[in-house]
Amino acid sequence: MAAEGLPAAVRIEAEKLFIDYEATATGSGYVAPIVMLEFGARSTGEPASVRDIACDAAGMVEGVAFPAARPRVIHAERTFWEKATAIHVFCLQERLRGDRSARHWHAVVRLDEAGLAAWAFADRDLAQAVSASQEHVLRREGGRP
Repeated sequence: MAAEGLPAAVRIEAEKLFIDYEATATGSGYVAPIVMLEFGARSTGEPASVRDIACDAAGMVEGVAFPAARPRVIHAERTFWEKATAIHVFCLQERLRGDRSARHWHAVVRLDEAGLAAWAFADRDLAQAVSASQEHVLRREGGRP
């Protein structure tokens, strides 16, 4: 960021790294000009594999080349169960956070539309593993199991 002269700052809070940047436009305020990278022990990171990642805008902007990457990523089935069990935990705790939990609902719907919910439903072992990790969080935060 410094080499490119980008107006952004990096800060660390516990298991999270934040990149605060200057917004180029204003809106409703729902999306803050912050990128958060969360590094926690809650997820095992499995199952995962190396995948090709390309920018959605690649090929759409003439004269602009977007980088591609081959990171090791958690499988979408794991993400489905993490989001679904997070929603379940919020409902049990009766602490739905309005618009702030919409991202979890949106992710579950989009994964279902992509046909990945069916794959997730078929993996009972994964569902139980994720559920057990969320139950631990629920107990730690004083909620009902």
